[in-house]
Amino acid sequence: MEDRRGILAVRDIVRGAAASLARAVFPHFCAGCGAEGAVLCEKCLVETQPRAALSFSSKALDGAAAMGPYGDPRLAKLLRWYKYEAVEEAGDALENMFRVWLRQHEGLVRSFGRDAAVLPVPLHWFREARRGFNQSERFARALNREFGLSPAPRLLRKSFRWRAQATIADREARKGSVRGSIAVTPGATVPRRVMLVDDVMTTGATLEECAAALKTAGADRVFALTLLKG
Repeated sequence: MEDRRGILAVRDIVRGAAASLARAVFPHFCAGCGAEGAVLCEKCLVETQPRAALSFSSKALDGAAAMGPYGDPRLAKLLRWYKYEAVEEAGDALENMFRVWLRQHEGLVRSFGRDAAVLPVPLHWFREARRGFNQSERFARALNREFGLSPAPRLLRKSFRWRAQATIADREARKGSVRGSIAVTPGATVPRRVMLVDDVMTTGATLEECAAALKTAGADRVFALTLLKG
């Protein structure tokens, strides 16, 4: 365990140094207006900060809400920068927005999270290793810190699919691609109440698969919070 912590600490130091060098060589431009200096300038940050809770539903979920619409190009750009280009400042901006939004909707979050274990939607280990992180884990940790909720161990695992969901345009094809790809880790004890956290919901197929797997394994109620809703 100590060795792993040491490795993670070194990794974070290297990432921080790389990010500082990248900022010096390639300065950030605002995802909204394009002004140089930050991934989101103060004016665009005020305009972009979500305030409503976008609710959505699925067969297996007992409740679900999203922070903002994926149709907002500024939010979508920040998420793409963070997920696919490892722009840490974009992740910071999204996490800060998410935490503000969580506090604005404390009643909703607590109704979902009451006695619930918080569980990030999994990535296949190969994709996570290639990317270097699972973005959903970051936002699940932010939720835990804001409300003192219990993080769940890695209850779910995802089987490998050659095509990533984000590359499939057709909604029905996306649903078919994820079908059967989520399973509960063998031997894991599933809490009776679970709150899933993910970065974006498009068709809802992945969240549906997660919720169905958890309920088959013993969960009574499963809720979901996502950053963005497509």
